[in-house]
Amino acid sequence: AWPWFICGVQSLLFVFVGMAPSFEGWQNCPMPPTPAGLQGHTVVSDWQLTCGKEHYLAVMSSAFFFGVLLGAPFVGSLSDSHGRKNAMLVSTLFFLVASVATAVSTGPYTFAFARALAGIGVGGMGITAFVLNAEFLGTHRSVLGITTNLSFAVGCMFLSLLAFRSPTWRSQAWACFLLGLPNLAIMKWVPESPKWYACRDDDEQVLAVLAYVAKFNGAPLFEPTYTQESTPEPAPLSAILKHPLNLRAAVMIMAW
Repeated sequence: AWPWFICGVQSLLFVFVGMAPSFEGWQNCPMPPTPAGLQGHTVVSDWQLTCGKEHYLAVMSSAFFFGVLLGAPFVGSLSDSHGRKNAMLVSTLFFLVASVATAVSTGPYTFAFARALAGIGVGGMGITAFVLNAEFLGTHRSVLGITTNLSFAVGCMFLSLLAFRSPTWRSQAWACFLLGLPNLAIMKWVPESPKWYACRDDDEQVLAVLAYVAKFNGAPLFEPTYTQESTPEPAPLSAILKHPLNLRAAVMIMAW
């Protein structure tokens, strides 16, 4: 749940960073000086993004989702080749570096680059956390639909409360960095997916992970049985168009 919580915080960040200033006359050209008590509340007034510079806001906002577009397939592929935990670690590092880069941004271009890095971290972290949980939960995967979406929503609400208590956008970016640090502890505590080990015929690691899970749950470790299965041929990308779930996939794509 925690990775999806911090994804919600990071995803909503620009709503407060790029909001319209709250002092009178900010839409005038040139923009009047920002009152002392409102400095640092939004990049619009900090970087004078009015009078023909409004397009910078669209670029900075779109950069995050462009990063998500890159992060999901990149980190998803990485999780298949190098393991779920390593992919989660890479996503977390992107998340942390992006949070720091956002907090120290000096202009729209550096901010947009930082938001693109954040998008890569969020896109990779969301899919990797879901897959890693699903491969542990087995038949109880339905709980993921609740925990992931609920955690994301709670993260969004938490940022709203944080923005109320700490209205400067740089402090909110630093808060994202601090919230991302516990992910490193999760990486030390959560074992690698036994299914990922099984795909690589590493029976010793599969048993080690199952023993760890059994001990953690206070359950007896049963002796697993192995069956020889034939390895399916890799399907072409066009196969997704013929899959029985393609309509549902299209609906989910449109929803996102």
